[in-house]
Amino acid sequence: MIEKISRNRVNGFLKAEERRIVNSKGEEFLPLGVAFGNWLLCEGNMWAFGEGNPYDRPRRFETLIRDLCGSAYATGFWKRFRDNFITEADVEAIADIGFNSVRIPINWRVLMEDEPGIAFIEEGFQLIDRCIDWCEKYHLYVFLDLHGAPGGQTGAHIDDSIDNKPRLFMDADSYEKCLALWREIARRYRDRWIVGGYDLLNEPIDHALPNMSHWQARLAAFYEDCIRVIREEDDRHILILEGTRCDTDPGVFYKVFDPNMVVSFHLYGQMPCEETYAQWIEVSQRLNVPLWLGETGRGRPEMFTSLYTLALQLGIGVNFWPWKRTNWQVGCCANLAPDGWREIVAYTRGGPRPSYQRAQELLNAFVEGLLFKNCVKRQIVVDAVLRRPKVRVPGFAFDYKPSEDNGHPNPGNPYAFRVHSGHQIVLKPGYTMERQAYMDLHESVWDAMTLKMDAGEQARYTLMEVAEPCPLYLEMRVLTDAEVTVKQDEMRIASVSIKANAAARPLIGFVKPSKESCITVSVDKGSVELNTLCFGDVPEDIYPNGFLEM
Repeated sequence: MIEKISRNRVNGFLKAEERRIVNSKGEEFLPLGVAFGNWLLCEGNMWAFGEGNPYDRPRRFETLIRDLCGSAYATGFWKRFRDNFITEADVEAIADIGFNSVRIPINWRVLMEDEPGIAFIEEGFQLIDRCIDWCEKYHLYVFLDLHGAPGGQTGAHIDDSIDNKPRLFMDADSYEKCLALWREIARRYRDRWIVGGYDLLNEPIDHALPNMSHWQARLAAFYEDCIRVIREEDDRHILILEGTRCDTDPGVFYKVFDPNMVVSFHLYGQMPCEETYAQWIEVSQRLNVPLWLGETGRGRPEMFTSLYTLALQLGIGVNFWPWKRTNWQVGCCANLAPDGWREIVAYTRGGPRPSYQRAQELLNAFVEGLLFKNCVKRQIVVDAVLRRPKVRVPGFAFDYKPSEDNGHPNPGNPYAFRVHSGHQIVLKPGYTMERQAYMDLHESVWDAMTLKMDAGEQARYTLMEVAEPCPLYLEMRVLTDAEVTVKQDEMRIASVSIKANAAARPLIGFVKPSKESCITVSVDKGSVELNTLCFGDVPEDIYPNGFLEM
C-alpha cells in the first residue's frame, strides 16, 4: 500500500483505468491528501463562528468585513487573507508530512465577475497558478474543485448561494456561466499534468430538497453538458463526479458519463467499517470506475486511522478536510484566533459592534495568525491519518481481509459492524448505545465496540513508516487467563501471559523500523477483548473534549 500513496508516483497525467487511477507509467496511484477549505471559499464554522451562525458563506463574510472595518480595509483584507492562508510553506509541509495531493475548493466569484456576461478575474487564476506551481515543485497532484458554482449547486451555505436554492439548475444565466467557467479552466490547465483532475461540482443538491429524482435528472444533464465543453478543450484530465444529497447518494450514477471519470463521495460521522463503503463499491463494480473519498474529516484520531486505512486497503483514495481551521483540535494544523475574537463572534450573533479600530486590530491579528509558521501543528492527527507512530489503533480496525483462522459465520454484532469479517465485535462492559447515537461524533457507537478473540484467533493490522523502534502496548480486557503473541511481518515480537482481570495494558515489546509492516495479534490461550493497539507513548484520552474547538 505504501507504494501506491508515495509521492514517487506523482508522475504525468492521471488516468482512470477500470477501477484504478494510474499515472503516466501505468502505476496505480491512490490520492492521499488534504483540502484547502476556507481559502477561496470561506465558511463560518472554519472561522470558529460556531454552527448556525448567520455569517456562514463568502458573500456574507464580505459584508461583515466591510461593515466592521470599511470598504478600503476590506479590499486589502481579502488580499492578505488569501496570500497568508496558503503559502509555499504550507505546501512544503504537506509534502514533508507524506501526503501526495491537495484539493483546492474554489468559489466561482474568485474567477468570474458576478455581473452580466462572461468576464474572468485574472487575479483569481493567478492565486491558483501560484499554488499549482508550488505543488509541482513538491510533487503534489492538485485537484480543482468547483466548491461554489454560479447560482449555487447545493442549496446551502457551502455553495455561497444567495437564497439557499440550487440556482445553477434553475437559472439559465447561472448554468451558462458555469459551463463557460469550466471551459476556461480546461483551456488554461489542459497541459498541466500536475493538475490531477477536475471535481465538477462539490456536494450538489442538499439533503433537505424534495423531489430528489428531479434534481438527479438535472444533475445528470449538467454533467453531460459540462463534460462536453471540457472535452472540447481538454481530453486528458480525469473528471471527478459527485452524487446528490451532498455527495452521499449515488443515485445519479446510472451510467458512465466519461471514459476517464472517477466517482467521488463524502463521509462524515460514519462507521469505520466495510459496510460504510458498500453502496459506493457497488457503483465502482457496476460501472468499472475508480472511487475517491474526496472529502472527510471531523471526529477523533482513532476514527481517522480506522476509516482511512480501510479506504486505502479497499483501493479508495482519501482527501482530509481541511488542512487548516481556526482553533480546531483535530485537524492537521490550526490558526489560533486572537485574544478578543469573541467580540467579533458576539457581533455576528447580534451583540455590540466593536469600533472600527478594534475590529481592524482583531482582523489584522487573525490574518497574521494564518501564516503556517504561526499555526499549531497537530502531529497526533497527521500520524493517525497516515497510520504511523504515534498512533492509537482500535482493536476492531484490523485489515479488511479476514484471517483464515477466524471462521465465525456472520457472528453478529451491534449495528451490523464488520459482520462479514469472521471476527467477533462486541460492546464494551457498561455500554448500551441507542440507534440515535449513530451519528454522534462525540461518543459514537463505534467507541463502544471492542474485538473479542478466543484461543486460536488472530487479527492483522497495517502500520506505516516506523522510523525508529516503537513501543507497542495492548489495551485489553482479559476475560480468562490468556497467552497473547504479537508478530511483525511473521517475526515474533513477544508472547505474554496475562491473568484474568478487569483490564490490562502490557508493554508487549518494540516494533522495528520499516516502511510498512503487518502486525499480527494472536490469542494462543484464553479469551480477551482487544480495545486498542497503542504504537508509541500516546495517552489514552488524546482529546478529552472530543473534536471541539479549543
